[in-house]
Amino acid sequence: MDHDFWLQRWQQGQTGFHQSRVLPLLPKHWPAVGVPAGGRVFVPLAGKSLDMLWLAGQGHPVLGVELSPLAVQQFFAEHGLTPTVRSSRYGTHHVAGAIELICGDVFGLDAAALADCAGVYDRAALIALPPELRARYVAGPYAHLPAGCRGPAGHAGIPAARDAGPAVRGRGGGGAPALRRRLEHRPAGAARHPGARAQVCRRRRDGLGHGPVRHRAQGGVSGALPSPHLDRRPASAMYLNPTHSSSDAAVAAQIVREQPLASLITTDDAGLPQVSHLPMRLSVDGQGGWTLLAHMARANPQWQQLQARPQALVSFLGPNAYMSPDVYQDKARVPTWSYVAVHCRVRARPIDAQDLAAKDALLKTLIGDHDPAYAAQWRSLDAAFQQRMLAAIVAFELKVESWQCAVKLNQHRPEAHAAMHARYAAGTEGERALARWMERLALVPVSIKQGD
Repeated sequence: MDHDFWLQRWQQGQTGFHQSRVLPLLPKHWPAVGVPAGGRVFVPLAGKSLDMLWLAGQGHPVLGVELSPLAVQQFFAEHGLTPTVRSSRYGTHHVAGAIELICGDVFGLDAAALADCAGVYDRAALIALPPELRARYVAGPYAHLPAGCRGPAGHAGIPAARDAGPAVRGRGGGGAPALRRRLEHRPAGAARHPGARAQVCRRRRDGLGHGPVRHRAQGGVSGALPSPHLDRRPASAMYLNPTHSSSDAAVAAQIVREQPLASLITTDDAGLPQVSHLPMRLSVDGQGGWTLLAHMARANPQWQQLQARPQALVSFLGPNAYMSPDVYQDKARVPTWSYVAVHCRVRARPIDAQDLAAKDALLKTLIGDHDPAYAAQWRSLDAAFQQRMLAAIVAFELKVESWQCAVKLNQHRPEAHAAMHARYAAGTEGERALARWMERLALVPVSIKQGD
C-alpha cells in the first residue's frame, strides 16, 4: 500500500470505508472466538474504528496500529478521550485507558511489539492491501503474533481453506501458513487496495459476501457458537450505544438472575401498551436456549393479551445510579446515569389452566429460588386450599427469541473509572452493586477493588 495514497485519502475525507457503528457481527460472534478475559487484542490498520471501543468495553486492552495521524487524532477527539503520547521505534503511541493506538507502519512491528497480544481482530485490513503486499503482511505482523493468539478465521473476508484450523493462531500455532493457504483461495475480483474497502464494508453491512466472523461448516470461529434457538442479534426493543452493548450470555444471565423482577410488556386490543411487574425464573437448556417461567393473577387481563398475541417484551433493570461529572478532571462534562439491563423478545406459551401439577411445579421452583424454607409450609397446606390458590393464577413459559444486554458503566471514559468506582463503592446498595460490575468487567485494577 502506498503511504501517500492512504494519507491523502484521510486528508481529503475520502473515508467511505469508515463505519459509524460497530460491526453487527462482532458482538454476536466475538465470545465464540475464545480470547481470554482481559486478553489484549491487536487491531491492525485500525483507522478510527468503533470496534476498538467495543472491544475495550468487553474488558480487552486494545493495541491498534494506524498509519494516518489524522485518523488517530479523530478517534480520540470524537470520543472525548485525552491520550498520553510517547514515541518508540514503532511510531507514536497514544494511550487512553485500555486503548493504545500506535501511529505508524504496521509492517514495522516485530514480535516484541505484539508479545502480550492474546487476540487479533482484523476487519478488512488484509483485503485492503494490494496482492503484492498480502504475503508480506501475513509473513510480517501475523507471523509475529505469539503462540496461542486467537482471532476469527475468515475475519478479513477470506474464505477458510479446507485444511484451515478453527482460529487464526500466532507463532507456533500455524497462523501465518494458514493465512497463506487462504490467500491461495482468494476469489477473483477481490478488493485490491484501500479504496475498495468501502465496497467490502457495504457488502458486509448488507449481508453480502463473507462476514468477518461468520461461522463456516469447515474452519470458522472456534468454540461454542450462538444457539440456533436463541437469536442474539440486536433487536429494536432497546436503543444501545455500541460501547455499552454486551453480547456475553453469561453477563446477561447474571443480570436476569440477580434482578428477577421483570416488566412484561404487551399490547391491548387498541394497540396500547400494558405492563405487569412479575418475578421470573430463567431456565437455560443444553443448547443455550432461554426460557422464562412466570405467573400472574387470573384477575390480571394481560394473560388474555398474551393468549391473543403471544409475542411480548420482557425488561430486566439491574442496579442503576446517578454519576456526577465531578469524577472527571476535565470540567467540560455532563452528568450521566449508570445501569445494567436486559431486554428479551419472547413468545408466550400458557400452561394449561387445568394442569394443576404443572403450575404447582412452577410455584415450587420459584419458592426454591426465593424462600426455600416456605416449601415445607406450602406442602403442608390443605389440598383444597392449594387448588384454590393454583386456580387463581395463570402460569406461562416465555421462550426467549432474542435478547439485548446493556452495561452502561462509562466504558469509553477510562480516565474516570478509578474515581467512579471509588464513588460507587462508598455509596448505596445499588451503587455498590455497580462498583462490583465494574470489577467483573475489569474496568478497574484488582488493587482498587472493594475491600482492598
